[in-house]
Amino acid sequence: MKTNACKAVNKGLALGLFCHLFAFAAIALPGTAHGQEGYKWFMTGELYDGATWIRGRGDNWSCVSFLVRGTERALLIDTGIGVGSIKEVALDLAAGLPLVVVNSHGHTDHVGGNSEFERVYIHPLDMEIAYRQSTVRSRQNYYEFFLDPDKKDDMAVLARVSSVLEELPDRPYYGVPVVDGDAFDLGGGRIIEVIHVPGHTPGGIALLDVKGRVAFVGDILFDGAAQLQFDYGATIEEFRDGLINLKSHSHRFDYMVWGHTMGERIPPKNIDDAIALCTAVMEGTDDAVFVGPWFVARPWEYKGINFRYNKERIFKTDSTSPPKMIGKEATMPFGWFHDVD
Repeated sequence: MKTNACKAVNKGLALGLFCHLFAFAAIALPGTAHGQEGYKWFMTGELYDGATWIRGRGDNWSCVSFLVRGTERALLIDTGIGVGSIKEVALDLAAGLPLVVVNSHGHTDHVGGNSEFERVYIHPLDMEIAYRQSTVRSRQNYYEFFLDPDKKDDMAVLARVSSVLEELPDRPYYGVPVVDGDAFDLGGGRIIEVIHVPGHTPGGIALLDVKGRVAFVGDILFDGAAQLQFDYGATIEEFRDGLINLKSHSHRFDYMVWGHTMGERIPPKNIDDAIALCTAVMEGTDDAVFVGPWFVARPWEYKGINFRYNKERIFKTDSTSPPKMIGKEATMPFGWFHDVD
């Protein structure tokens, strides 16, 4: 695939029709999206030379987005929850460079600002998830789930963001598929490669800054944990295979950065530990205990790699039936999953 935004050999090009049905990927339209002063809602900081983190102010639930700059274009990784204009901030940080946008995966807190852009790149297996979870209603549900109505501070946050969420309406955007092996050429030797790691979601991807020797892993692998309990996500076996794929590139990066921290460095050895835990789960020798309504994990106080997972979704054969997608009858783990009818 070759576009004005990136140069890539895209093995998913045949999926283009499917992608456009669900609409979203990466050139920012000029001007501001909805009249907000971007830095009123966001704070930023340098991650390393050529990369900046972007986080919502007073918000512990949205993801941290990242902007990586080359000499010819800039890449925005994830669009946050959609409170305030992340496009304004990203365009400012891009300093006149064309802006490319990519989602690490399809969850609300990573795709909430997608509608500010004409196009957003995403793995095709996460397109429907992202399309549904970027709606105003889904973003409102996300906040309502995490906020405690009995806490004054939480209600103050909800009051502050509710009207702003509605300022970014449900606007169609085009989806362009990226798959394992694709790459964004930002110019000046800054190449960002796509590594598919199904687990947290079926279409989760890591983005490897080859020049910076950093892997952006979204929510694939937290600082010491992985959330695999979703009934539409990948199985443990599929996650293991994805981790093996990520490990095959580990000689090319010095550390990983996950999608909810302003630069906490995750060592590559965590990949080995996670693969070992996947193997233990598959062999039935892990030490998980019941911790939730349908999922298990090691005790929360455990220091080390930990998974939340569903014991009915271990092997690839456990995912042969269609996943329970978002809808009126769906059983979903969080309140942000919402029917869009």
